[in-house]
Amino acid sequence: ERRVASDVPTAPAAAAAALGAPRRLSAGLLTLAVPALAAALYLQLGTPDALDPNRMTASAEQARQSELAELVEGMAAQMKKQPNDVAGWTMLARSYASMGNFEEAANSYRHLISLDRDNPDLLVDFADVLAMSRGKTMQGEPEQLVQQALRIDPENVKALSLSGSTLFERGEYDGAIRQWKKILPLVPPDSETARNTIDSIGIAQQREAELKAP
Repeated sequence: ERRVASDVPTAPAAAAAALGAPRRLSAGLLTLAVPALAAALYLQLGTPDALDPNRMTASAEQARQSELAELVEGMAAQMKKQPNDVAGWTMLARSYASMGNFEEAANSYRHLISLDRDNPDLLVDFADVLAMSRGKTMQGEPEQLVQQALRIDPENVKALSLSGSTLFERGEYDGAIRQWKKILPLVPPDSETARNTIDSIGIAQQREAELKAP
């Protein structure tokens, strides 16, 4: 089954930060909704406006982050009592990632992979946060996880994205272009993913041309 993920960037945070590819942090990390946490915050703060970053003062934002950290801490304690709860561990991993705590997110995904080794989406999300926790590089274990995901699902959009970014990071621009071009038939042509993919292909083509220039 083809994966269509309109919000998956063509270059993850790891490659973007290191190489100047499109500077969008991975949507898998930074635009994840955590409904249970949001609901809990709503119940504690009493108004939906309190969850709107545009309406928050610095002190309110600090209070929100503190509340969020406490909720995630409580969730982590609960998950230790429910080691086989895939849905709960997934929410915990995503919560850590949304907070920018990539090391704990990676630890949670590592546990998840032990429960569900053949889930390509978990594998690529694990690769993404692991790269962020290791100096924003896809080399090594993150790349291996992406390749494992592609063996299971060759049309997984995020896996293709990260695979291309890994090659881009190594300066293998032709390979990056090939991987990113595979994304285009899998996503709506007017989607943000398509636009970002085309932009990334253009950057890689420019880098490749610079290498070949006399």
